[in-house]
Amino acid sequence: MISERRFVNQPIRSLQTMLRTIALFSDEYQRIIPDGIYGPETQKAVVTFQRNQGLPATGITNLQTWDEIVKLYDEALEVLSPPRTTEYEYQEEFPFTRGNQSPRLKIAQCMLAQIAERYCCICPPELSGSMDELMINSISEFQRMNALPVSGKLDKATWKNLILQFALSEIIANRHRK
Repeated sequence: MISERRFVNQPIRSLQTMLRTIALFSDEYQRIIPDGIYGPETQKAVVTFQRNQGLPATGITNLQTWDEIVKLYDEALEVLSPPRTTEYEYQEEFPFTRGNQSPRLKIAQCMLAQIAERYCCICPPELSGSMDELMINSISEFQRMNALPVSGKLDKATWKNLILQFALSEIIANRHRK
């Protein structure tokens, strides 16, 4: 017999999906698996979200909590939506591997350094514009954190995830500054 009351439905799965999307870009939130069950993991994720947003930490998704989750999720979707610019001109340069040098590598290193400030599992690379050992390690840690194939190469998929992660971490950081 189940001792806890659990609810299963699509709005709960939607809530979990929004919380998971928000958590993909900030280690302040739990990464839950959307299963449609408002169980202990979902309740814990809601409490964490409420605390981080300065709301009463009840674990209950009331209208105020829902609205704040939707706001942050909408901001995340804005970042996750396809770019509105033209196709990246230098796609033939991917992947970047050991020994490569490029101004685009320096951009990636700057983004990784910023992300590393929020995630202790990523060591910040040197801002050299070179695909050196430290950059390979940083890329590998980033790939591991984002469930990408761990190759240590800056390929198109890693580049895309790096841009998304950086942009959403900036949104979350700006929300905390308010």
